[in-house]
Amino acid sequence: MPLEETRQDLLKILKALNKAISMEKQAHFFYKAAADFTQLKEGTKMFNWLSKFEEGHVLKLTSRKKEYLKHPLLAGVVIPDAEDSDISETSDSEGINKFSNDIEVLKIAIKNEKRAYVFYLKKATMSQDETTKKLFENFAKEENKHIQILEDQLHSLKMNKIYKDFEKF
Repeated sequence: MPLEETRQDLLKILKALNKAISMEKQAHFFYKAAADFTQLKEGTKMFNWLSKFEEGHVLKLTSRKKEYLKHPLLAGVVIPDAEDSDISETSDSEGINKFSNDIEVLKIAIKNEKRAYVFYLKKATMSQDETTKKLFENFAKEENKHIQILEDQLHSLKMNKIYKDFEKF
């Protein structure tokens, strides 16, 4: 593979990592805001757990990005962070207090997680680098698990007006 083509592939990967980092940061802040918003103990517990989980994603993605930036073909290249306007896979936490109840917050969270899931699946299938491919595949699995948890909690809130015991997840 010619050097310029390799360099372009590396830049594409870095762009995807930057977008993923920004998405995960937004998810982290969304869940922190959701934890502050809810008045229900189990909801606060779950949203705080999700916030920390997304923060862990940021750390893993940032570490992977740093590894790529060490590549000799990227010497001196500055990769700008993803702009908020480029991030369609998640919504930010601004205005979370405008939601009337926890059900609305959960619906937004599910929508965000589904978008992140699709993003990671798409990037995993497009990635030629095996390590990055596996990272994106694992994140897709984790986002899918979040969807299941959130949907289960949404069902519980609708039917029983309570969050399920989060420790059971």
